[in-house]
Amino acid sequence: MSRSSRANHDQQPSALIRMLSVAEVSEIISVSPKLVRDWISAGLLPAFRLGPNTRLMRVRSQDLEAFIEQHIRNDDVRKPNGQS
Repeated sequence: MSRSSRANHDQQPSALIRMLSVAEVSEIISVSPKLVRDWISAGLLPAFRLGPNTRLMRVRSQDLEAFIEQHIRNDDVRKPNGQS
């Protein structure tokens, strides 16, 4: 790799995206995994399934950050559909 190629490579942002499990998300924001799954089902928190016939889901760290900023910090949501 040439010196200029290495310099450009070092300046580019990382292409790796941190993916979090439902359990990790629930631990980070101190709620139950069921509530996290409810938010995902309600479309409030974007998530990806790891295969067509699996319950395993992952949440991108930047999606969680946006969710926290939009909902948690404003105390807009705890349960989907306005449940308390």
